[in-house]
Amino acid sequence: MILQDGGQILAVTAVDTGKGGTITINAFESIQVIGSGFVPNQAVTAPSRISTESGFTDLNLQGFSPGGNLTINTNQLIVTDDGIISAGSLGQGDAGNVDITANYIFLDNQGVITASSEGTGNAGNLTIHTDRLTLNDRSEVAVRSIGTGQGGNLTLNAGAILLDGKSQLTATSEALDPETALELGFEPEVLESNNALANAGSLTITTDNLTVNNDSEVTVSSFGLGNAGDINIQARDIFLDHGSRLSAETASGEGGNISLDVEQFLSLRRASSISTTAGTTGGSGNGGNIHINALFILTVPTENSDIIANAFLGQGGNISIDTAGVFGIEEREKLTPLSDITASSQFGQVGNIGINRPDVDPQRSLVKLPDEVVDASNVIVDACRPGEALSRGEFTIRGRGGLPSNPNEGVDNPTGLTELGYPNTDSLNTQPSDRDRSSPNFEGNSNQSETDTPTIVEAQGWIINADGNVVLTAKAPTVTPHSPGLSPANCYDLSNRNSSP
Repeated sequence: MILQDGGQILAVTAVDTGKGGTITINAFESIQVIGSGFVPNQAVTAPSRISTESGFTDLNLQGFSPGGNLTINTNQLIVTDDGIISAGSLGQGDAGNVDITANYIFLDNQGVITASSEGTGNAGNLTIHTDRLTLNDRSEVAVRSIGTGQGGNLTLNAGAILLDGKSQLTATSEALDPETALELGFEPEVLESNNALANAGSLTITTDNLTVNNDSEVTVSSFGLGNAGDINIQARDIFLDHGSRLSAETASGEGGNISLDVEQFLSLRRASSISTTAGTTGGSGNGGNIHINALFILTVPTENSDIIANAFLGQGGNISIDTAGVFGIEEREKLTPLSDITASSQFGQVGNIGINRPDVDPQRSLVKLPDEVVDASNVIVDACRPGEALSRGEFTIRGRGGLPSNPNEGVDNPTGLTELGYPNTDSLNTQPSDRDRSSPNFEGNSNQSETDTPTIVEAQGWIINADGNVVLTAKAPTVTPHSPGLSPANCYDLSNRNSSP
């Protein structure tokens, strides 16, 4: 579904009684609300919009009807170029609620989603469920009360949220301009007693990742006499960069509180801040409190990123931080050009700052020492006592252990060559193998005769037998000497050869 160039879907109540109509849109693919267009019969330029409104028929605020609710279910919701999705009240009736469920929501170039009240009625609540919410270029998701009505609550459940280019998530209440209020029919006594006494609503965010860039803001504020709402954020990571803010502030009322429950990293970069402020116009309200529970808080010391709980006349708010580590930012009594944590009041009592590191136990890093005093005589070696001879030490080696022999000592028990001879056949295993047992010629050990193996003796000579053959014998009648194959050199012969011409 596409609305563009001033296209509108409206449910408007302009009577004194009765509830305003509701709008429910279910679109499978996408809903796009884009741009604005010229309305010929009214001679004005009107934005493209989806809206429920309750109002009045004249300028005497006779409209008591509450506005209807607006419900949207779609895959993609795109609101760009001044497009608007809203539920509002322009009289004494309360505004309706806005409930949006979409996989992806994208706002760009001043796209707006709002639940607001301009009069005495209360603003409605705005609830968004999405996988990803992106706001670019001064776009806004807001609950707002302008007048005496109470501000509504803004609730976001998203996988990831990105704000960029001066975009806002806000819950605010504002005072009616006196001239405008009189034109709308407010009596002077009403203006004096009720105008802008309303409190701003609260802002609750549950997300994996919240990224706020380039002067964008997540704020709750009251610019009248009412109190600011609270900011409650549960996230895995929060990143603030380039002058972005998380803030709760009031002109005169009590400052709102900020509570951040961050599973991993809270990062503040390049003049970003987290702040609660009361008495922006010199009022007497007390500053709101800031509580941060994060694994790590990361800043750069020289980038002037601050965590602030301040007041003008009232008491400064308290700051409590539970973390495993704070890097790049320090506690200081007043703001400096560096990154600061301050809880101050210009004329009132300053607040308290507490930084706790529950995962760091100092007792675990301490070593328990013995209670008794160390006796120095028990630990000093007396081997070099003056006036006494040193005892001679000994070094004993048992066995060779791979050490070389002493060349000055004789060889103990020299081992010669021993002739082993032939093994005794009686000691051999004479059991037949399975293969022998299977042979047809095998008759067992009972049929085998034991024979002695003759001993081979080295020949000592030779004889000629009766047949004229030469026979080697161990017992020759005459030992025949033999000469080695190589004759040793004769020194006498060598000298004679060298001297011969």
